[in-house]
Amino acid sequence: MKIKIVILFCILLNLCSCNLDSKKFGNKKLNDKDKLIDSISSLNIYKFVGKNVSEFLKDKNFSKYRKIYIISDKPSVASSLDVYYYGGIYIELIPKEFKYMNTFNEFGEWNIEDFKKEKIDKINIYKNDILIKSIN
Repeated sequence: MKIKIVILFCILLNLCSCNLDSKKFGNKKLNDKDKLIDSISSLNIYKFVGKNVSEFLKDKNFSKYRKIYIISDKPSVASSLDVYYYGGIYIELIPKEFKYMNTFNEFGEWNIEDFKKEKIDKINIYKNDILIKSIN
C-alpha cells in the first residue's frame, strides 16, 4: 500500500514539475495547469474543506511536504497556512475563523499546533506562485 502511495506521489510531482508548454492527447491539448488540476482532483483534495488542518497534513497523499508556514495578510495577523511541496507547488489552507489559535502576534510567532486544530474553509493550489485552483 505504501509503495502505491509513493508511486502516486512521484507521478504527481513529475506531472507538476514538467516544463513542457503542452502535449497533445488526441485532439485535446493538456498544459501543465490542466495536468496539475487533474492530478490533485484525483487525490480528492475537496474532502478537506470543513476538516481540521491536521487531517490534511496527516493524509497519506499530502503528508510529504517540504515545509509549512503560517502566513499573515496583515502585519502580525495570521491568515493561512502554506504547505510547500517540490516542483514549485504549494497549497494554502485558509480557515474561516480561528477558534484555537490567537491570530495576533506582533512578532509573528504563532503556535503551529493550535493552527492545526483549525477547520479548513478554503484551499488554494499554486504552481510557481500562480493560483491554479481555488476550492471552497
